[in-house]
Amino acid sequence: MAALLSAAGTTATATPTQTEGDAAPTEATPLSEYRENVVWYRTGDKSGRERFMEAVSTPDGGVTTLGLATTSDGGAESWQYTWDADGETRWTTPHGQAGFDIAYGGARTATNGYVLCGATGGRCAQQMYVVETNRNGRERWTQRFQISSTADDRANDVVQTSDGGFVVAGTSGGRAALAKLGSDGAVRWTRTYAGGTRTEIASVTRAQDGFTLAGTRTSDDDTTEFLMVRTDAAGRERWRTSYAANEDNRLEECIRVDGGYVLAGTTGAADAFTTDALFVKTAADGDAVWTKTHGEDGQEFTADGIVALEDGYAAVGTRSVDVVGPQMWLNGLDGNGDRTWTYTFGTERAEQPHAIAAMDAEHLGICGSRNPPQRRDEYGGFVAKVKLPE
Repeated sequence: MAALLSAAGTTATATPTQTEGDAAPTEATPLSEYRENVVWYRTGDKSGRERFMEAVSTPDGGVTTLGLATTSDGGAESWQYTWDADGETRWTTPHGQAGFDIAYGGARTATNGYVLCGATGGRCAQQMYVVETNRNGRERWTQRFQISSTADDRANDVVQTSDGGFVVAGTSGGRAALAKLGSDGAVRWTRTYAGGTRTEIASVTRAQDGFTLAGTRTSDDDTTEFLMVRTDAAGRERWRTSYAANEDNRLEECIRVDGGYVLAGTTGAADAFTTDALFVKTAADGDAVWTKTHGEDGQEFTADGIVALEDGYAAVGTRSVDVVGPQMWLNGLDGNGDRTWTYTFGTERAEQPHAIAAMDAEHLGICGSRNPPQRRDEYGGFVAKVKLPE
């Protein structure tokens, strides 16, 4: 495995922020053999366990990461970091209140501010949580609301609508869920969509006259499949379709391209110990154009994020061999889903990427969480700027 070589590399540093005592010790971070492709690699600076769940490009070629950090009282705060093109921390800020707030998704707004979504602890059950900020991370409004009165709700993705409002998508009581918010954060309507024993939406995109939801549906026999649900502008379902390469399939991201969609995730047989990365290209009506899997015998491969490039796509995921922890890989795919280039990179820690974003025409931003060797109960956030191959 061309893996975790202890060569001298980029030092993971971050500017201490907020309150004294929050900063973790600076840590040297040796990168793997592909370190020449990694422009910089940075980690968060919170003393609690930290994860970067979403990467959003900034107008000046940097990247904003959204996620969470645990607190000393057992709760969690949603956190936002913004890094410039050189990897310097421009600012960081927490969002939320005492207790439990987590950001799972986010996007840049039309005014170059940000909107993030996730989950928050409610009186009876977990609620959906949405925050809009200005370009410097200052909150404009925060909305917490519940679709199901008896079960947990969670928002995984958010997109701004043409009227300046937002739609958030996720799960509510095990059903796919969609909610429309006004530009002031007021909840306009909510919808849920039945099907299977559980459905969780990972992604929402704007369509010509409505929205497209994509996620994972679990059937009564415990098999799982990619699911797409197309709605009108009021959230009423128009059609749905599903895709599967094996018994177990989990979708991580869906992007809109060329009048259709590309879905990325992981697939594996029910009795297998390995998985492959799974990619599906569809037309606008949901019909599959191509389905591709990428992996190697005896190894676990995942696809955790995908972004469109000028000549195809870049997908990020992990590969694992036996007892060796996950190592990040980056794949280039052409317009037919065939692999055009690939390389692996990482540090001495097991790393799990959660999101990928195009920082400029030549660079990608990748964020996620990482564990110390053999210490699965501890984790920290990381973000890397990676150069595309020439």
